[in-house]
Amino acid sequence: VKARAFVPGVEGDYVSSLAVQKLLPHASVTIANKLPGLALKYYEGNWDKLPDFDSLKVLKDTITDTIAVPTYAADSLYGLVMKGYINVPSEGLYEFGLSSDDGSRLWIGDSLVVDNDGLHGSGELTGQIALKPGLHPILIKMFQCKGDEALDLSITGPGIEHQVVPRSMLVREVPAKKRGKK
Repeated sequence: VKARAFVPGVEGDYVSSLAVQKLLPHASVTIANKLPGLALKYYEGNWDKLPDFDSLKVLKDTITDTIAVPTYAADSLYGLVMKGYINVPSEGLYEFGLSSDDGSRLWIGDSLVVDNDGLHGSGELTGQIALKPGLHPILIKMFQCKGDEALDLSITGPGIEHQVVPRSMLVREVPAKKRGKK
């Protein structure tokens, strides 16, 4: 949208503009078997930006019930990948704040919502996404180089005051047990 004022006797060269984007809420997904928490993979290495974790050896593959640095993490030179689902209560625009020291990224579904990559101190970057009620895939990647360490995720949305994402909103899918051949 562009606007310009027309006033007799005044030159009207200044044009004000605003970009407007219609956000369509992302559809929720259904999973058969779910349990609380997120899948967590732990790596060690020296990086100055998020690495390709798929090409690295996983040192610990576990479950976490919160988005935070696990107690077993080294003081420095490690990376984390958390994967699962976030359960949002109603349709609307949600703002997520990702805080980390050092780099991190947050995806919801196939959308990169927050890009907080690189070497830096702790600080929150925010991003918004429109969601329908229910479960949405969530992926968080984070690395820690040297110095202080931090990781948390906050949420603000319809009926939700700004807060750290509570454990009750995080679930993971449990693969169905394979049946033996007869």
